[in-house]
Amino acid sequence: MENEPKYIYLPLIPGNRRAFVIYPYIFWSKKFKGWEDVSLIKHEMYHWKEQKLWKENKLFGLIQWLSKYIVQWLWFNLIRCFPRDKHPMEKPAYEIQYSYKK
Repeated sequence: MENEPKYIYLPLIPGNRRAFVIYPYIFWSKKFKGWEDVSLIKHEMYHWKEQKLWKENKLFGLIQWLSKYIVQWLWFNLIRCFPRDKHPMEKPAYEIQYSYKK
């Protein structure tokens, strides 16, 4: 059982993102060095733990999580043009991230 994420460092991530999670990995952009920002680590760990729970508790849980995330991203961010932090599955992670920046 995985208790800590495995980090993978990429030269860049499309869309100027700093990181993304696909359990059990956190992919970090070498360009932005997000792994040095405690608030961003907390944000990505929220997603890592959430994906871990889905994987452990649902049949094809990780695929379900990613599918739900993508459908909601298409609707909220691409079609409705909401800001990134208004995506329903991102909102709690951003709240955690913002609480560490204060």
